[in-house]
Parts: sequence; structure tokens; C-alpha cells
Amino acid sequence: MKISLSNDARNIRWPESYTNHSNANLMFTKSHNDRINISNQSRQLFNGMKNGKQNSMIEGLMKQREALIERRSNLTEHMINSGQDLSGFKEQLKEFEKQIAEIDAAIAKQQIEERNMILGSNGNEDAKTSPDSEEEKLLNQAVTLDQVKTLDSVFNRLEREKNTLKIEIKLDASRGANIEGKQDKINKIEDKLQTIQGQFNEIVGHQLKNDESIENEENINEKKSVTYDKLGEIS
Repeated sequence: MKISLSNDARNIRWPESYTNHSNANLMFTKSHNDRINISNQSRQLFNGMKNGKQNSMIEGLMKQREALIERRSNLTEHMINSGQDLSGFKEQLKEFEKQIAEIDAAIAKQQIEERNMILGSNGNEDAKTSPDSEEEKLLNQAVTLDQVKTLDSVFNRLEREKNTLKIEIKLDASRGANIEGKQDKINKIEDKLQTIQGQFNEIVGHQLKNDESIENEENINEKKSVTYDKLGEIS
């Protein structure tokens, strides 16, 4: 059974720095032609200081973040391997997401302050953020991407296990050995893959809606800017 994803998943605008420090090959970014759209503002936010150095506070926060992600990944993998429904652990997973989002916000705030000090823009209104700012939306996207990476890691491991069993079945069949047990294992693995597929599609659908909301806001702001420019020309 081949599990495939819609092309819509390729259009999600993930924060660049979160796609760079993971070795996971995401199911929807395997083509070398895929591109990740990200604004200059978000690049500055997630790249932090120009010289690439992080202070001890950011390093400490990053370690906390990595520990939380590892705990959440272990929990997700355990639930899938044991055949449990992920929906029954939504509250527990949400708590992980909340803590990771809070750490992301703290890291982003620190990086913005450092960048502003370098650029001398502490008093610049453009450097200020609000609850509905693009930075916060990008942080939410980062949490979502971590979820996808976790599912992708389990998905790839199960695919490898399934392919190994298929090879063993062919060898056993050529020797006249019983293959029912291994075929049952493949069927169970495919059920798990379908579960992961469902979770993944749910995450992608939610993220695409968020992207549409961001795009609509950007279009509205652009129209307002054009209107203000025209009014300035008239006056």
C-alpha cells in the first residue's frame, strides 16, 4: 500500500531555521524543487544575532526545548507502536506544544532584543510585536513543524520495517516457509501508517488555513499601504 500526500502540503511556509537543524526527511519536502517561502523579517527573527553566536540564556532555552521535543517524540512513538489512538492523548500533547511554544517565544524575544541592539532599532515601531504579529504566527508554525517531524520519523521507521518484512516474505516463500505471521505484521504496520497519515493530514489542513489567514492579512495591509500612498500624493 502506497501512502501519498496532497501537493498542498508543499506550500506550507515553515520558518527556515526549523527546517535546517533537523535530519528528518519530511514526507512532503523530498523533491529538490520544493521551496520554503519566508519573509526577510522572519529570517531576521529566527537567525538571531548576525555573528551567529547565542548567549547562555538562549543556549539554556534551546536545551530545554530539545528535551521537551524528545519527550514528546518518545510519547508519540510509544502510542503508535502500542496501537493506541493519539486522540486520547491530545491534552498531554497540547501541554508539550504549549511549553515548546513558550520557550520559542522566549528565544525569539531574546533574539529580537539582540538584533535591535545591533541595528540600533530599540525605538523603532517596526521592531515591536503584538499578539497578532507575524512572529507569533511563525512560532506556532515552528511547533507544528516539530509535530510533523516526529510523525515523519516514526513513518519512515515503519516503512523500513515493512520493506524488510516484504523481502523476508519473498525469501520464506521461495523456501516454502510459513509467511502468515510476517504478513500479519505488515498489515498491522500499514494500519499504523494510515493512523500517521490521518494525523499528518489534520496538521497540514490546519496549517494551510493559518497560511491563508496570514496571506489575507498581508493583502489587506498592502492595499491599505497603497491607499495611504495615494492619499499622500493628493494632499
